[in-house]
Amino acid sequence: MLPSGPRGDRSVTLPNMANDAQAKYWNEIAGPHWVDRERIYDRMLEPCQRAVLAALAPRLGETILDIGCGFGTTSIAVASVIGSNGRVHGVDISRAMIDRALTRLGASPLNLSFGVRDVQSDTLAGPYDAAVSRFGVMFFEDPAAAFGNIGAAMRPGGRLAFVCWQAPALNPFFGMVARHLVPLLAEPPTAQPPDAPGPFAFHDPDRVRSLLADSGWVDVAIEPFEPTLRFDIAADDDGIDAIVGLALDSEIGRTAVRDAGEEAVRTRLDLAREQLRSHLVDGTVQLRGAIWIVSARRGDDA
Repeated sequence: MLPSGPRGDRSVTLPNMANDAQAKYWNEIAGPHWVDRERIYDRMLEPCQRAVLAALAPRLGETILDIGCGFGTTSIAVASVIGSNGRVHGVDISRAMIDRALTRLGASPLNLSFGVRDVQSDTLAGPYDAAVSRFGVMFFEDPAAAFGNIGAAMRPGGRLAFVCWQAPALNPFFGMVARHLVPLLAEPPTAQPPDAPGPFAFHDPDRVRSLLADSGWVDVAIEPFEPTLRFDIAADDDGIDAIVGLALDSEIGRTAVRDAGEEAVRTRLDLAREQLRSHLVDGTVQLRGAIWIVSARRGDDA
């Protein structure tokens, strides 16, 4: 059953990690990085969050699962609108993310709980009326198993709403700075299969539709949305330092510093900053993004 208590069971339970590579990456590298850059990512993904909440359309009194909840932004937003009789449970494979989500929650009266889980294989409690995810579903080694497991935690007819990135070419933010650093690498980055776990695993809507249908979801709808991504987190902030910082924290950024040294990296970053200044609108960098807004319903016979 869904964790219970006057405001939800906020304990953390360690999962049986089936996504071994993803668990290692999100616990050792990506999770701590996202926590450190929390404000930047929330600012960047703000329009995407609005879009996924509109697709979810949470209702008073519902029980809702937040998949790949990260540091809790979406969970808190949903819990704020479903009332005291509603409940939200956020799950993520990264302990660093969940620890931060619990810190943010603090003594809040929201009926909200968090737990470390591998959504692909762990029991997800429930049953839930709906599941939601802000870019938390693209990292499964076996996405069909994961969507099946999510569905098994739903009530018949339960809803699913998530957002995921379209193709890299339609999202110029990804790689805009890193491409300036690639020439500094001792070896070029290893090309990944287009459907490998990662930000763009669900760039193909036909694949998403097939995965959901094969795992018991019906009435699948996939709508395009082009948000404007911003990175300014203060009144006098143009967002450039934030974008450069994200790139330096990436695998390419860390490798470039290791292979070529800080001075060489600094020279290349000057070129990146010049390019970013060409995207200033009203004093802040604004970049085009392209996402899919995906919604579905759990089949009554699933």
